[in-house]
Amino acid sequence: MPPLSDPFDILLAHDRWATRIVLDRCERLTPEQFSTSFPIGPGESGGLRATLTHIVGAMRRWADRIGAKELRPFLTADAATVASLRADLDAASAELGALFPTVRSDPNRLVTLTYEGKSYQFTAAAAMIHVLTHGHYHRAQCLNMFRRLEVPGISDKLPELDVIDWQHAQQPC
Repeated sequence: MPPLSDPFDILLAHDRWATRIVLDRCERLTPEQFSTSFPIGPGESGGLRATLTHIVGAMRRWADRIGAKELRPFLTADAATVASLRADLDAASAELGALFPTVRSDPNRLVTLTYEGKSYQFTAAAAMIHVLTHGHYHRAQCLNMFRRLEVPGISDKLPELDVIDWQHAQQPC
């Protein structure tokens, strides 16, 4: 397969790849470690489970917004498992990828975000770029959480998750 050249395709493939690597690392943690709260991450109980739920949940809800569908409820971290997050990640990635032709054909179409009772509008292209880059920041928080857990083989061997690392990993050996 030739390398991807379209920025949307690259960002989506990288986002899915990098988030899956973090999820794969989480499989090696105890349930307590996966749920440990840190003073970083989204919300009041930032931890790996909550942060990964936020990453994947945001993908789903932005797919709804960009696709002009009714918003699904937020994913809840309490019920999230590594396996359920991986399945939701795969589904959300497919949904976002299916929206690329629509966004490319009308990148200036307005997408509305309502937050705390106030509405904001963004172009479909900006909304798509936002969701495709949103996970970068939160995955960095996850790496910091891995480091703080001090789990041998995880905390001392953090993965490289940059777009360049993704593309290098895609090349045949």
